[in-house]
Amino acid sequence: MLLLPRINQTTQHRLTESITIVKQKLVFPSPAATAFTIRSLHLSTSAAARIAAKKKVLILGVSFAGTFIYKSVCGYAPGLLDDWHIFWWFYTWGWKGAIHGEAWGWIIELTPAFFGAGMLSGLNASWSFMTGSILAWGLIGPLTIKYGVAVSKPLSENIPEYRNYFSMSAVKGDFMNGGSPRYWLLWVSGPV
Repeated sequence: MLLLPRINQTTQHRLTESITIVKQKLVFPSPAATAFTIRSLHLSTSAAARIAAKKKVLILGVSFAGTFIYKSVCGYAPGLLDDWHIFWWFYTWGWKGAIHGEAWGWIIELTPAFFGAGMLSGLNASWSFMTGSILAWGLIGPLTIKYGVAVSKPLSENIPEYRNYFSMSAVKGDFMNGGSPRYWLLWVSGPV
């Protein structure tokens, strides 16, 4: 029989409270943002608090409608408002080496979700995410290709430099000698 220490309710409450998302200020902001929003909308006890809650609901509705309209327009005008493939533009204007930036996925993506997550997660998490992306896809990924650890597949027969570095499939099913940089970077990021 396994003997576990008895925990009284006060200690149990303190433990539960100390491991909540708000107390830990976790990197992923969605649960904390949802909790703060719901709590602020339901804490309307006075008349002034009810007016403030109505304003918050109105702002939330306007934000939702604006995001819906923005994403709908982006669906009909791809590349105009949402995803800017700047390296593809440079390639079409004559800089042939820019196709490597496009192949590695370096684009500017202006989405409301990224802006919201950036505002909620704070500078430490945002800088960490950006530094990790630059390190993974600007240094480690190209080095795995250069030294033959990872391989890539051509995306277009017309443009041989335009390659697929994000595939999770291997060349001839051999992951040890033919995995993509994405495959190898996933193995590194797992234990970290």
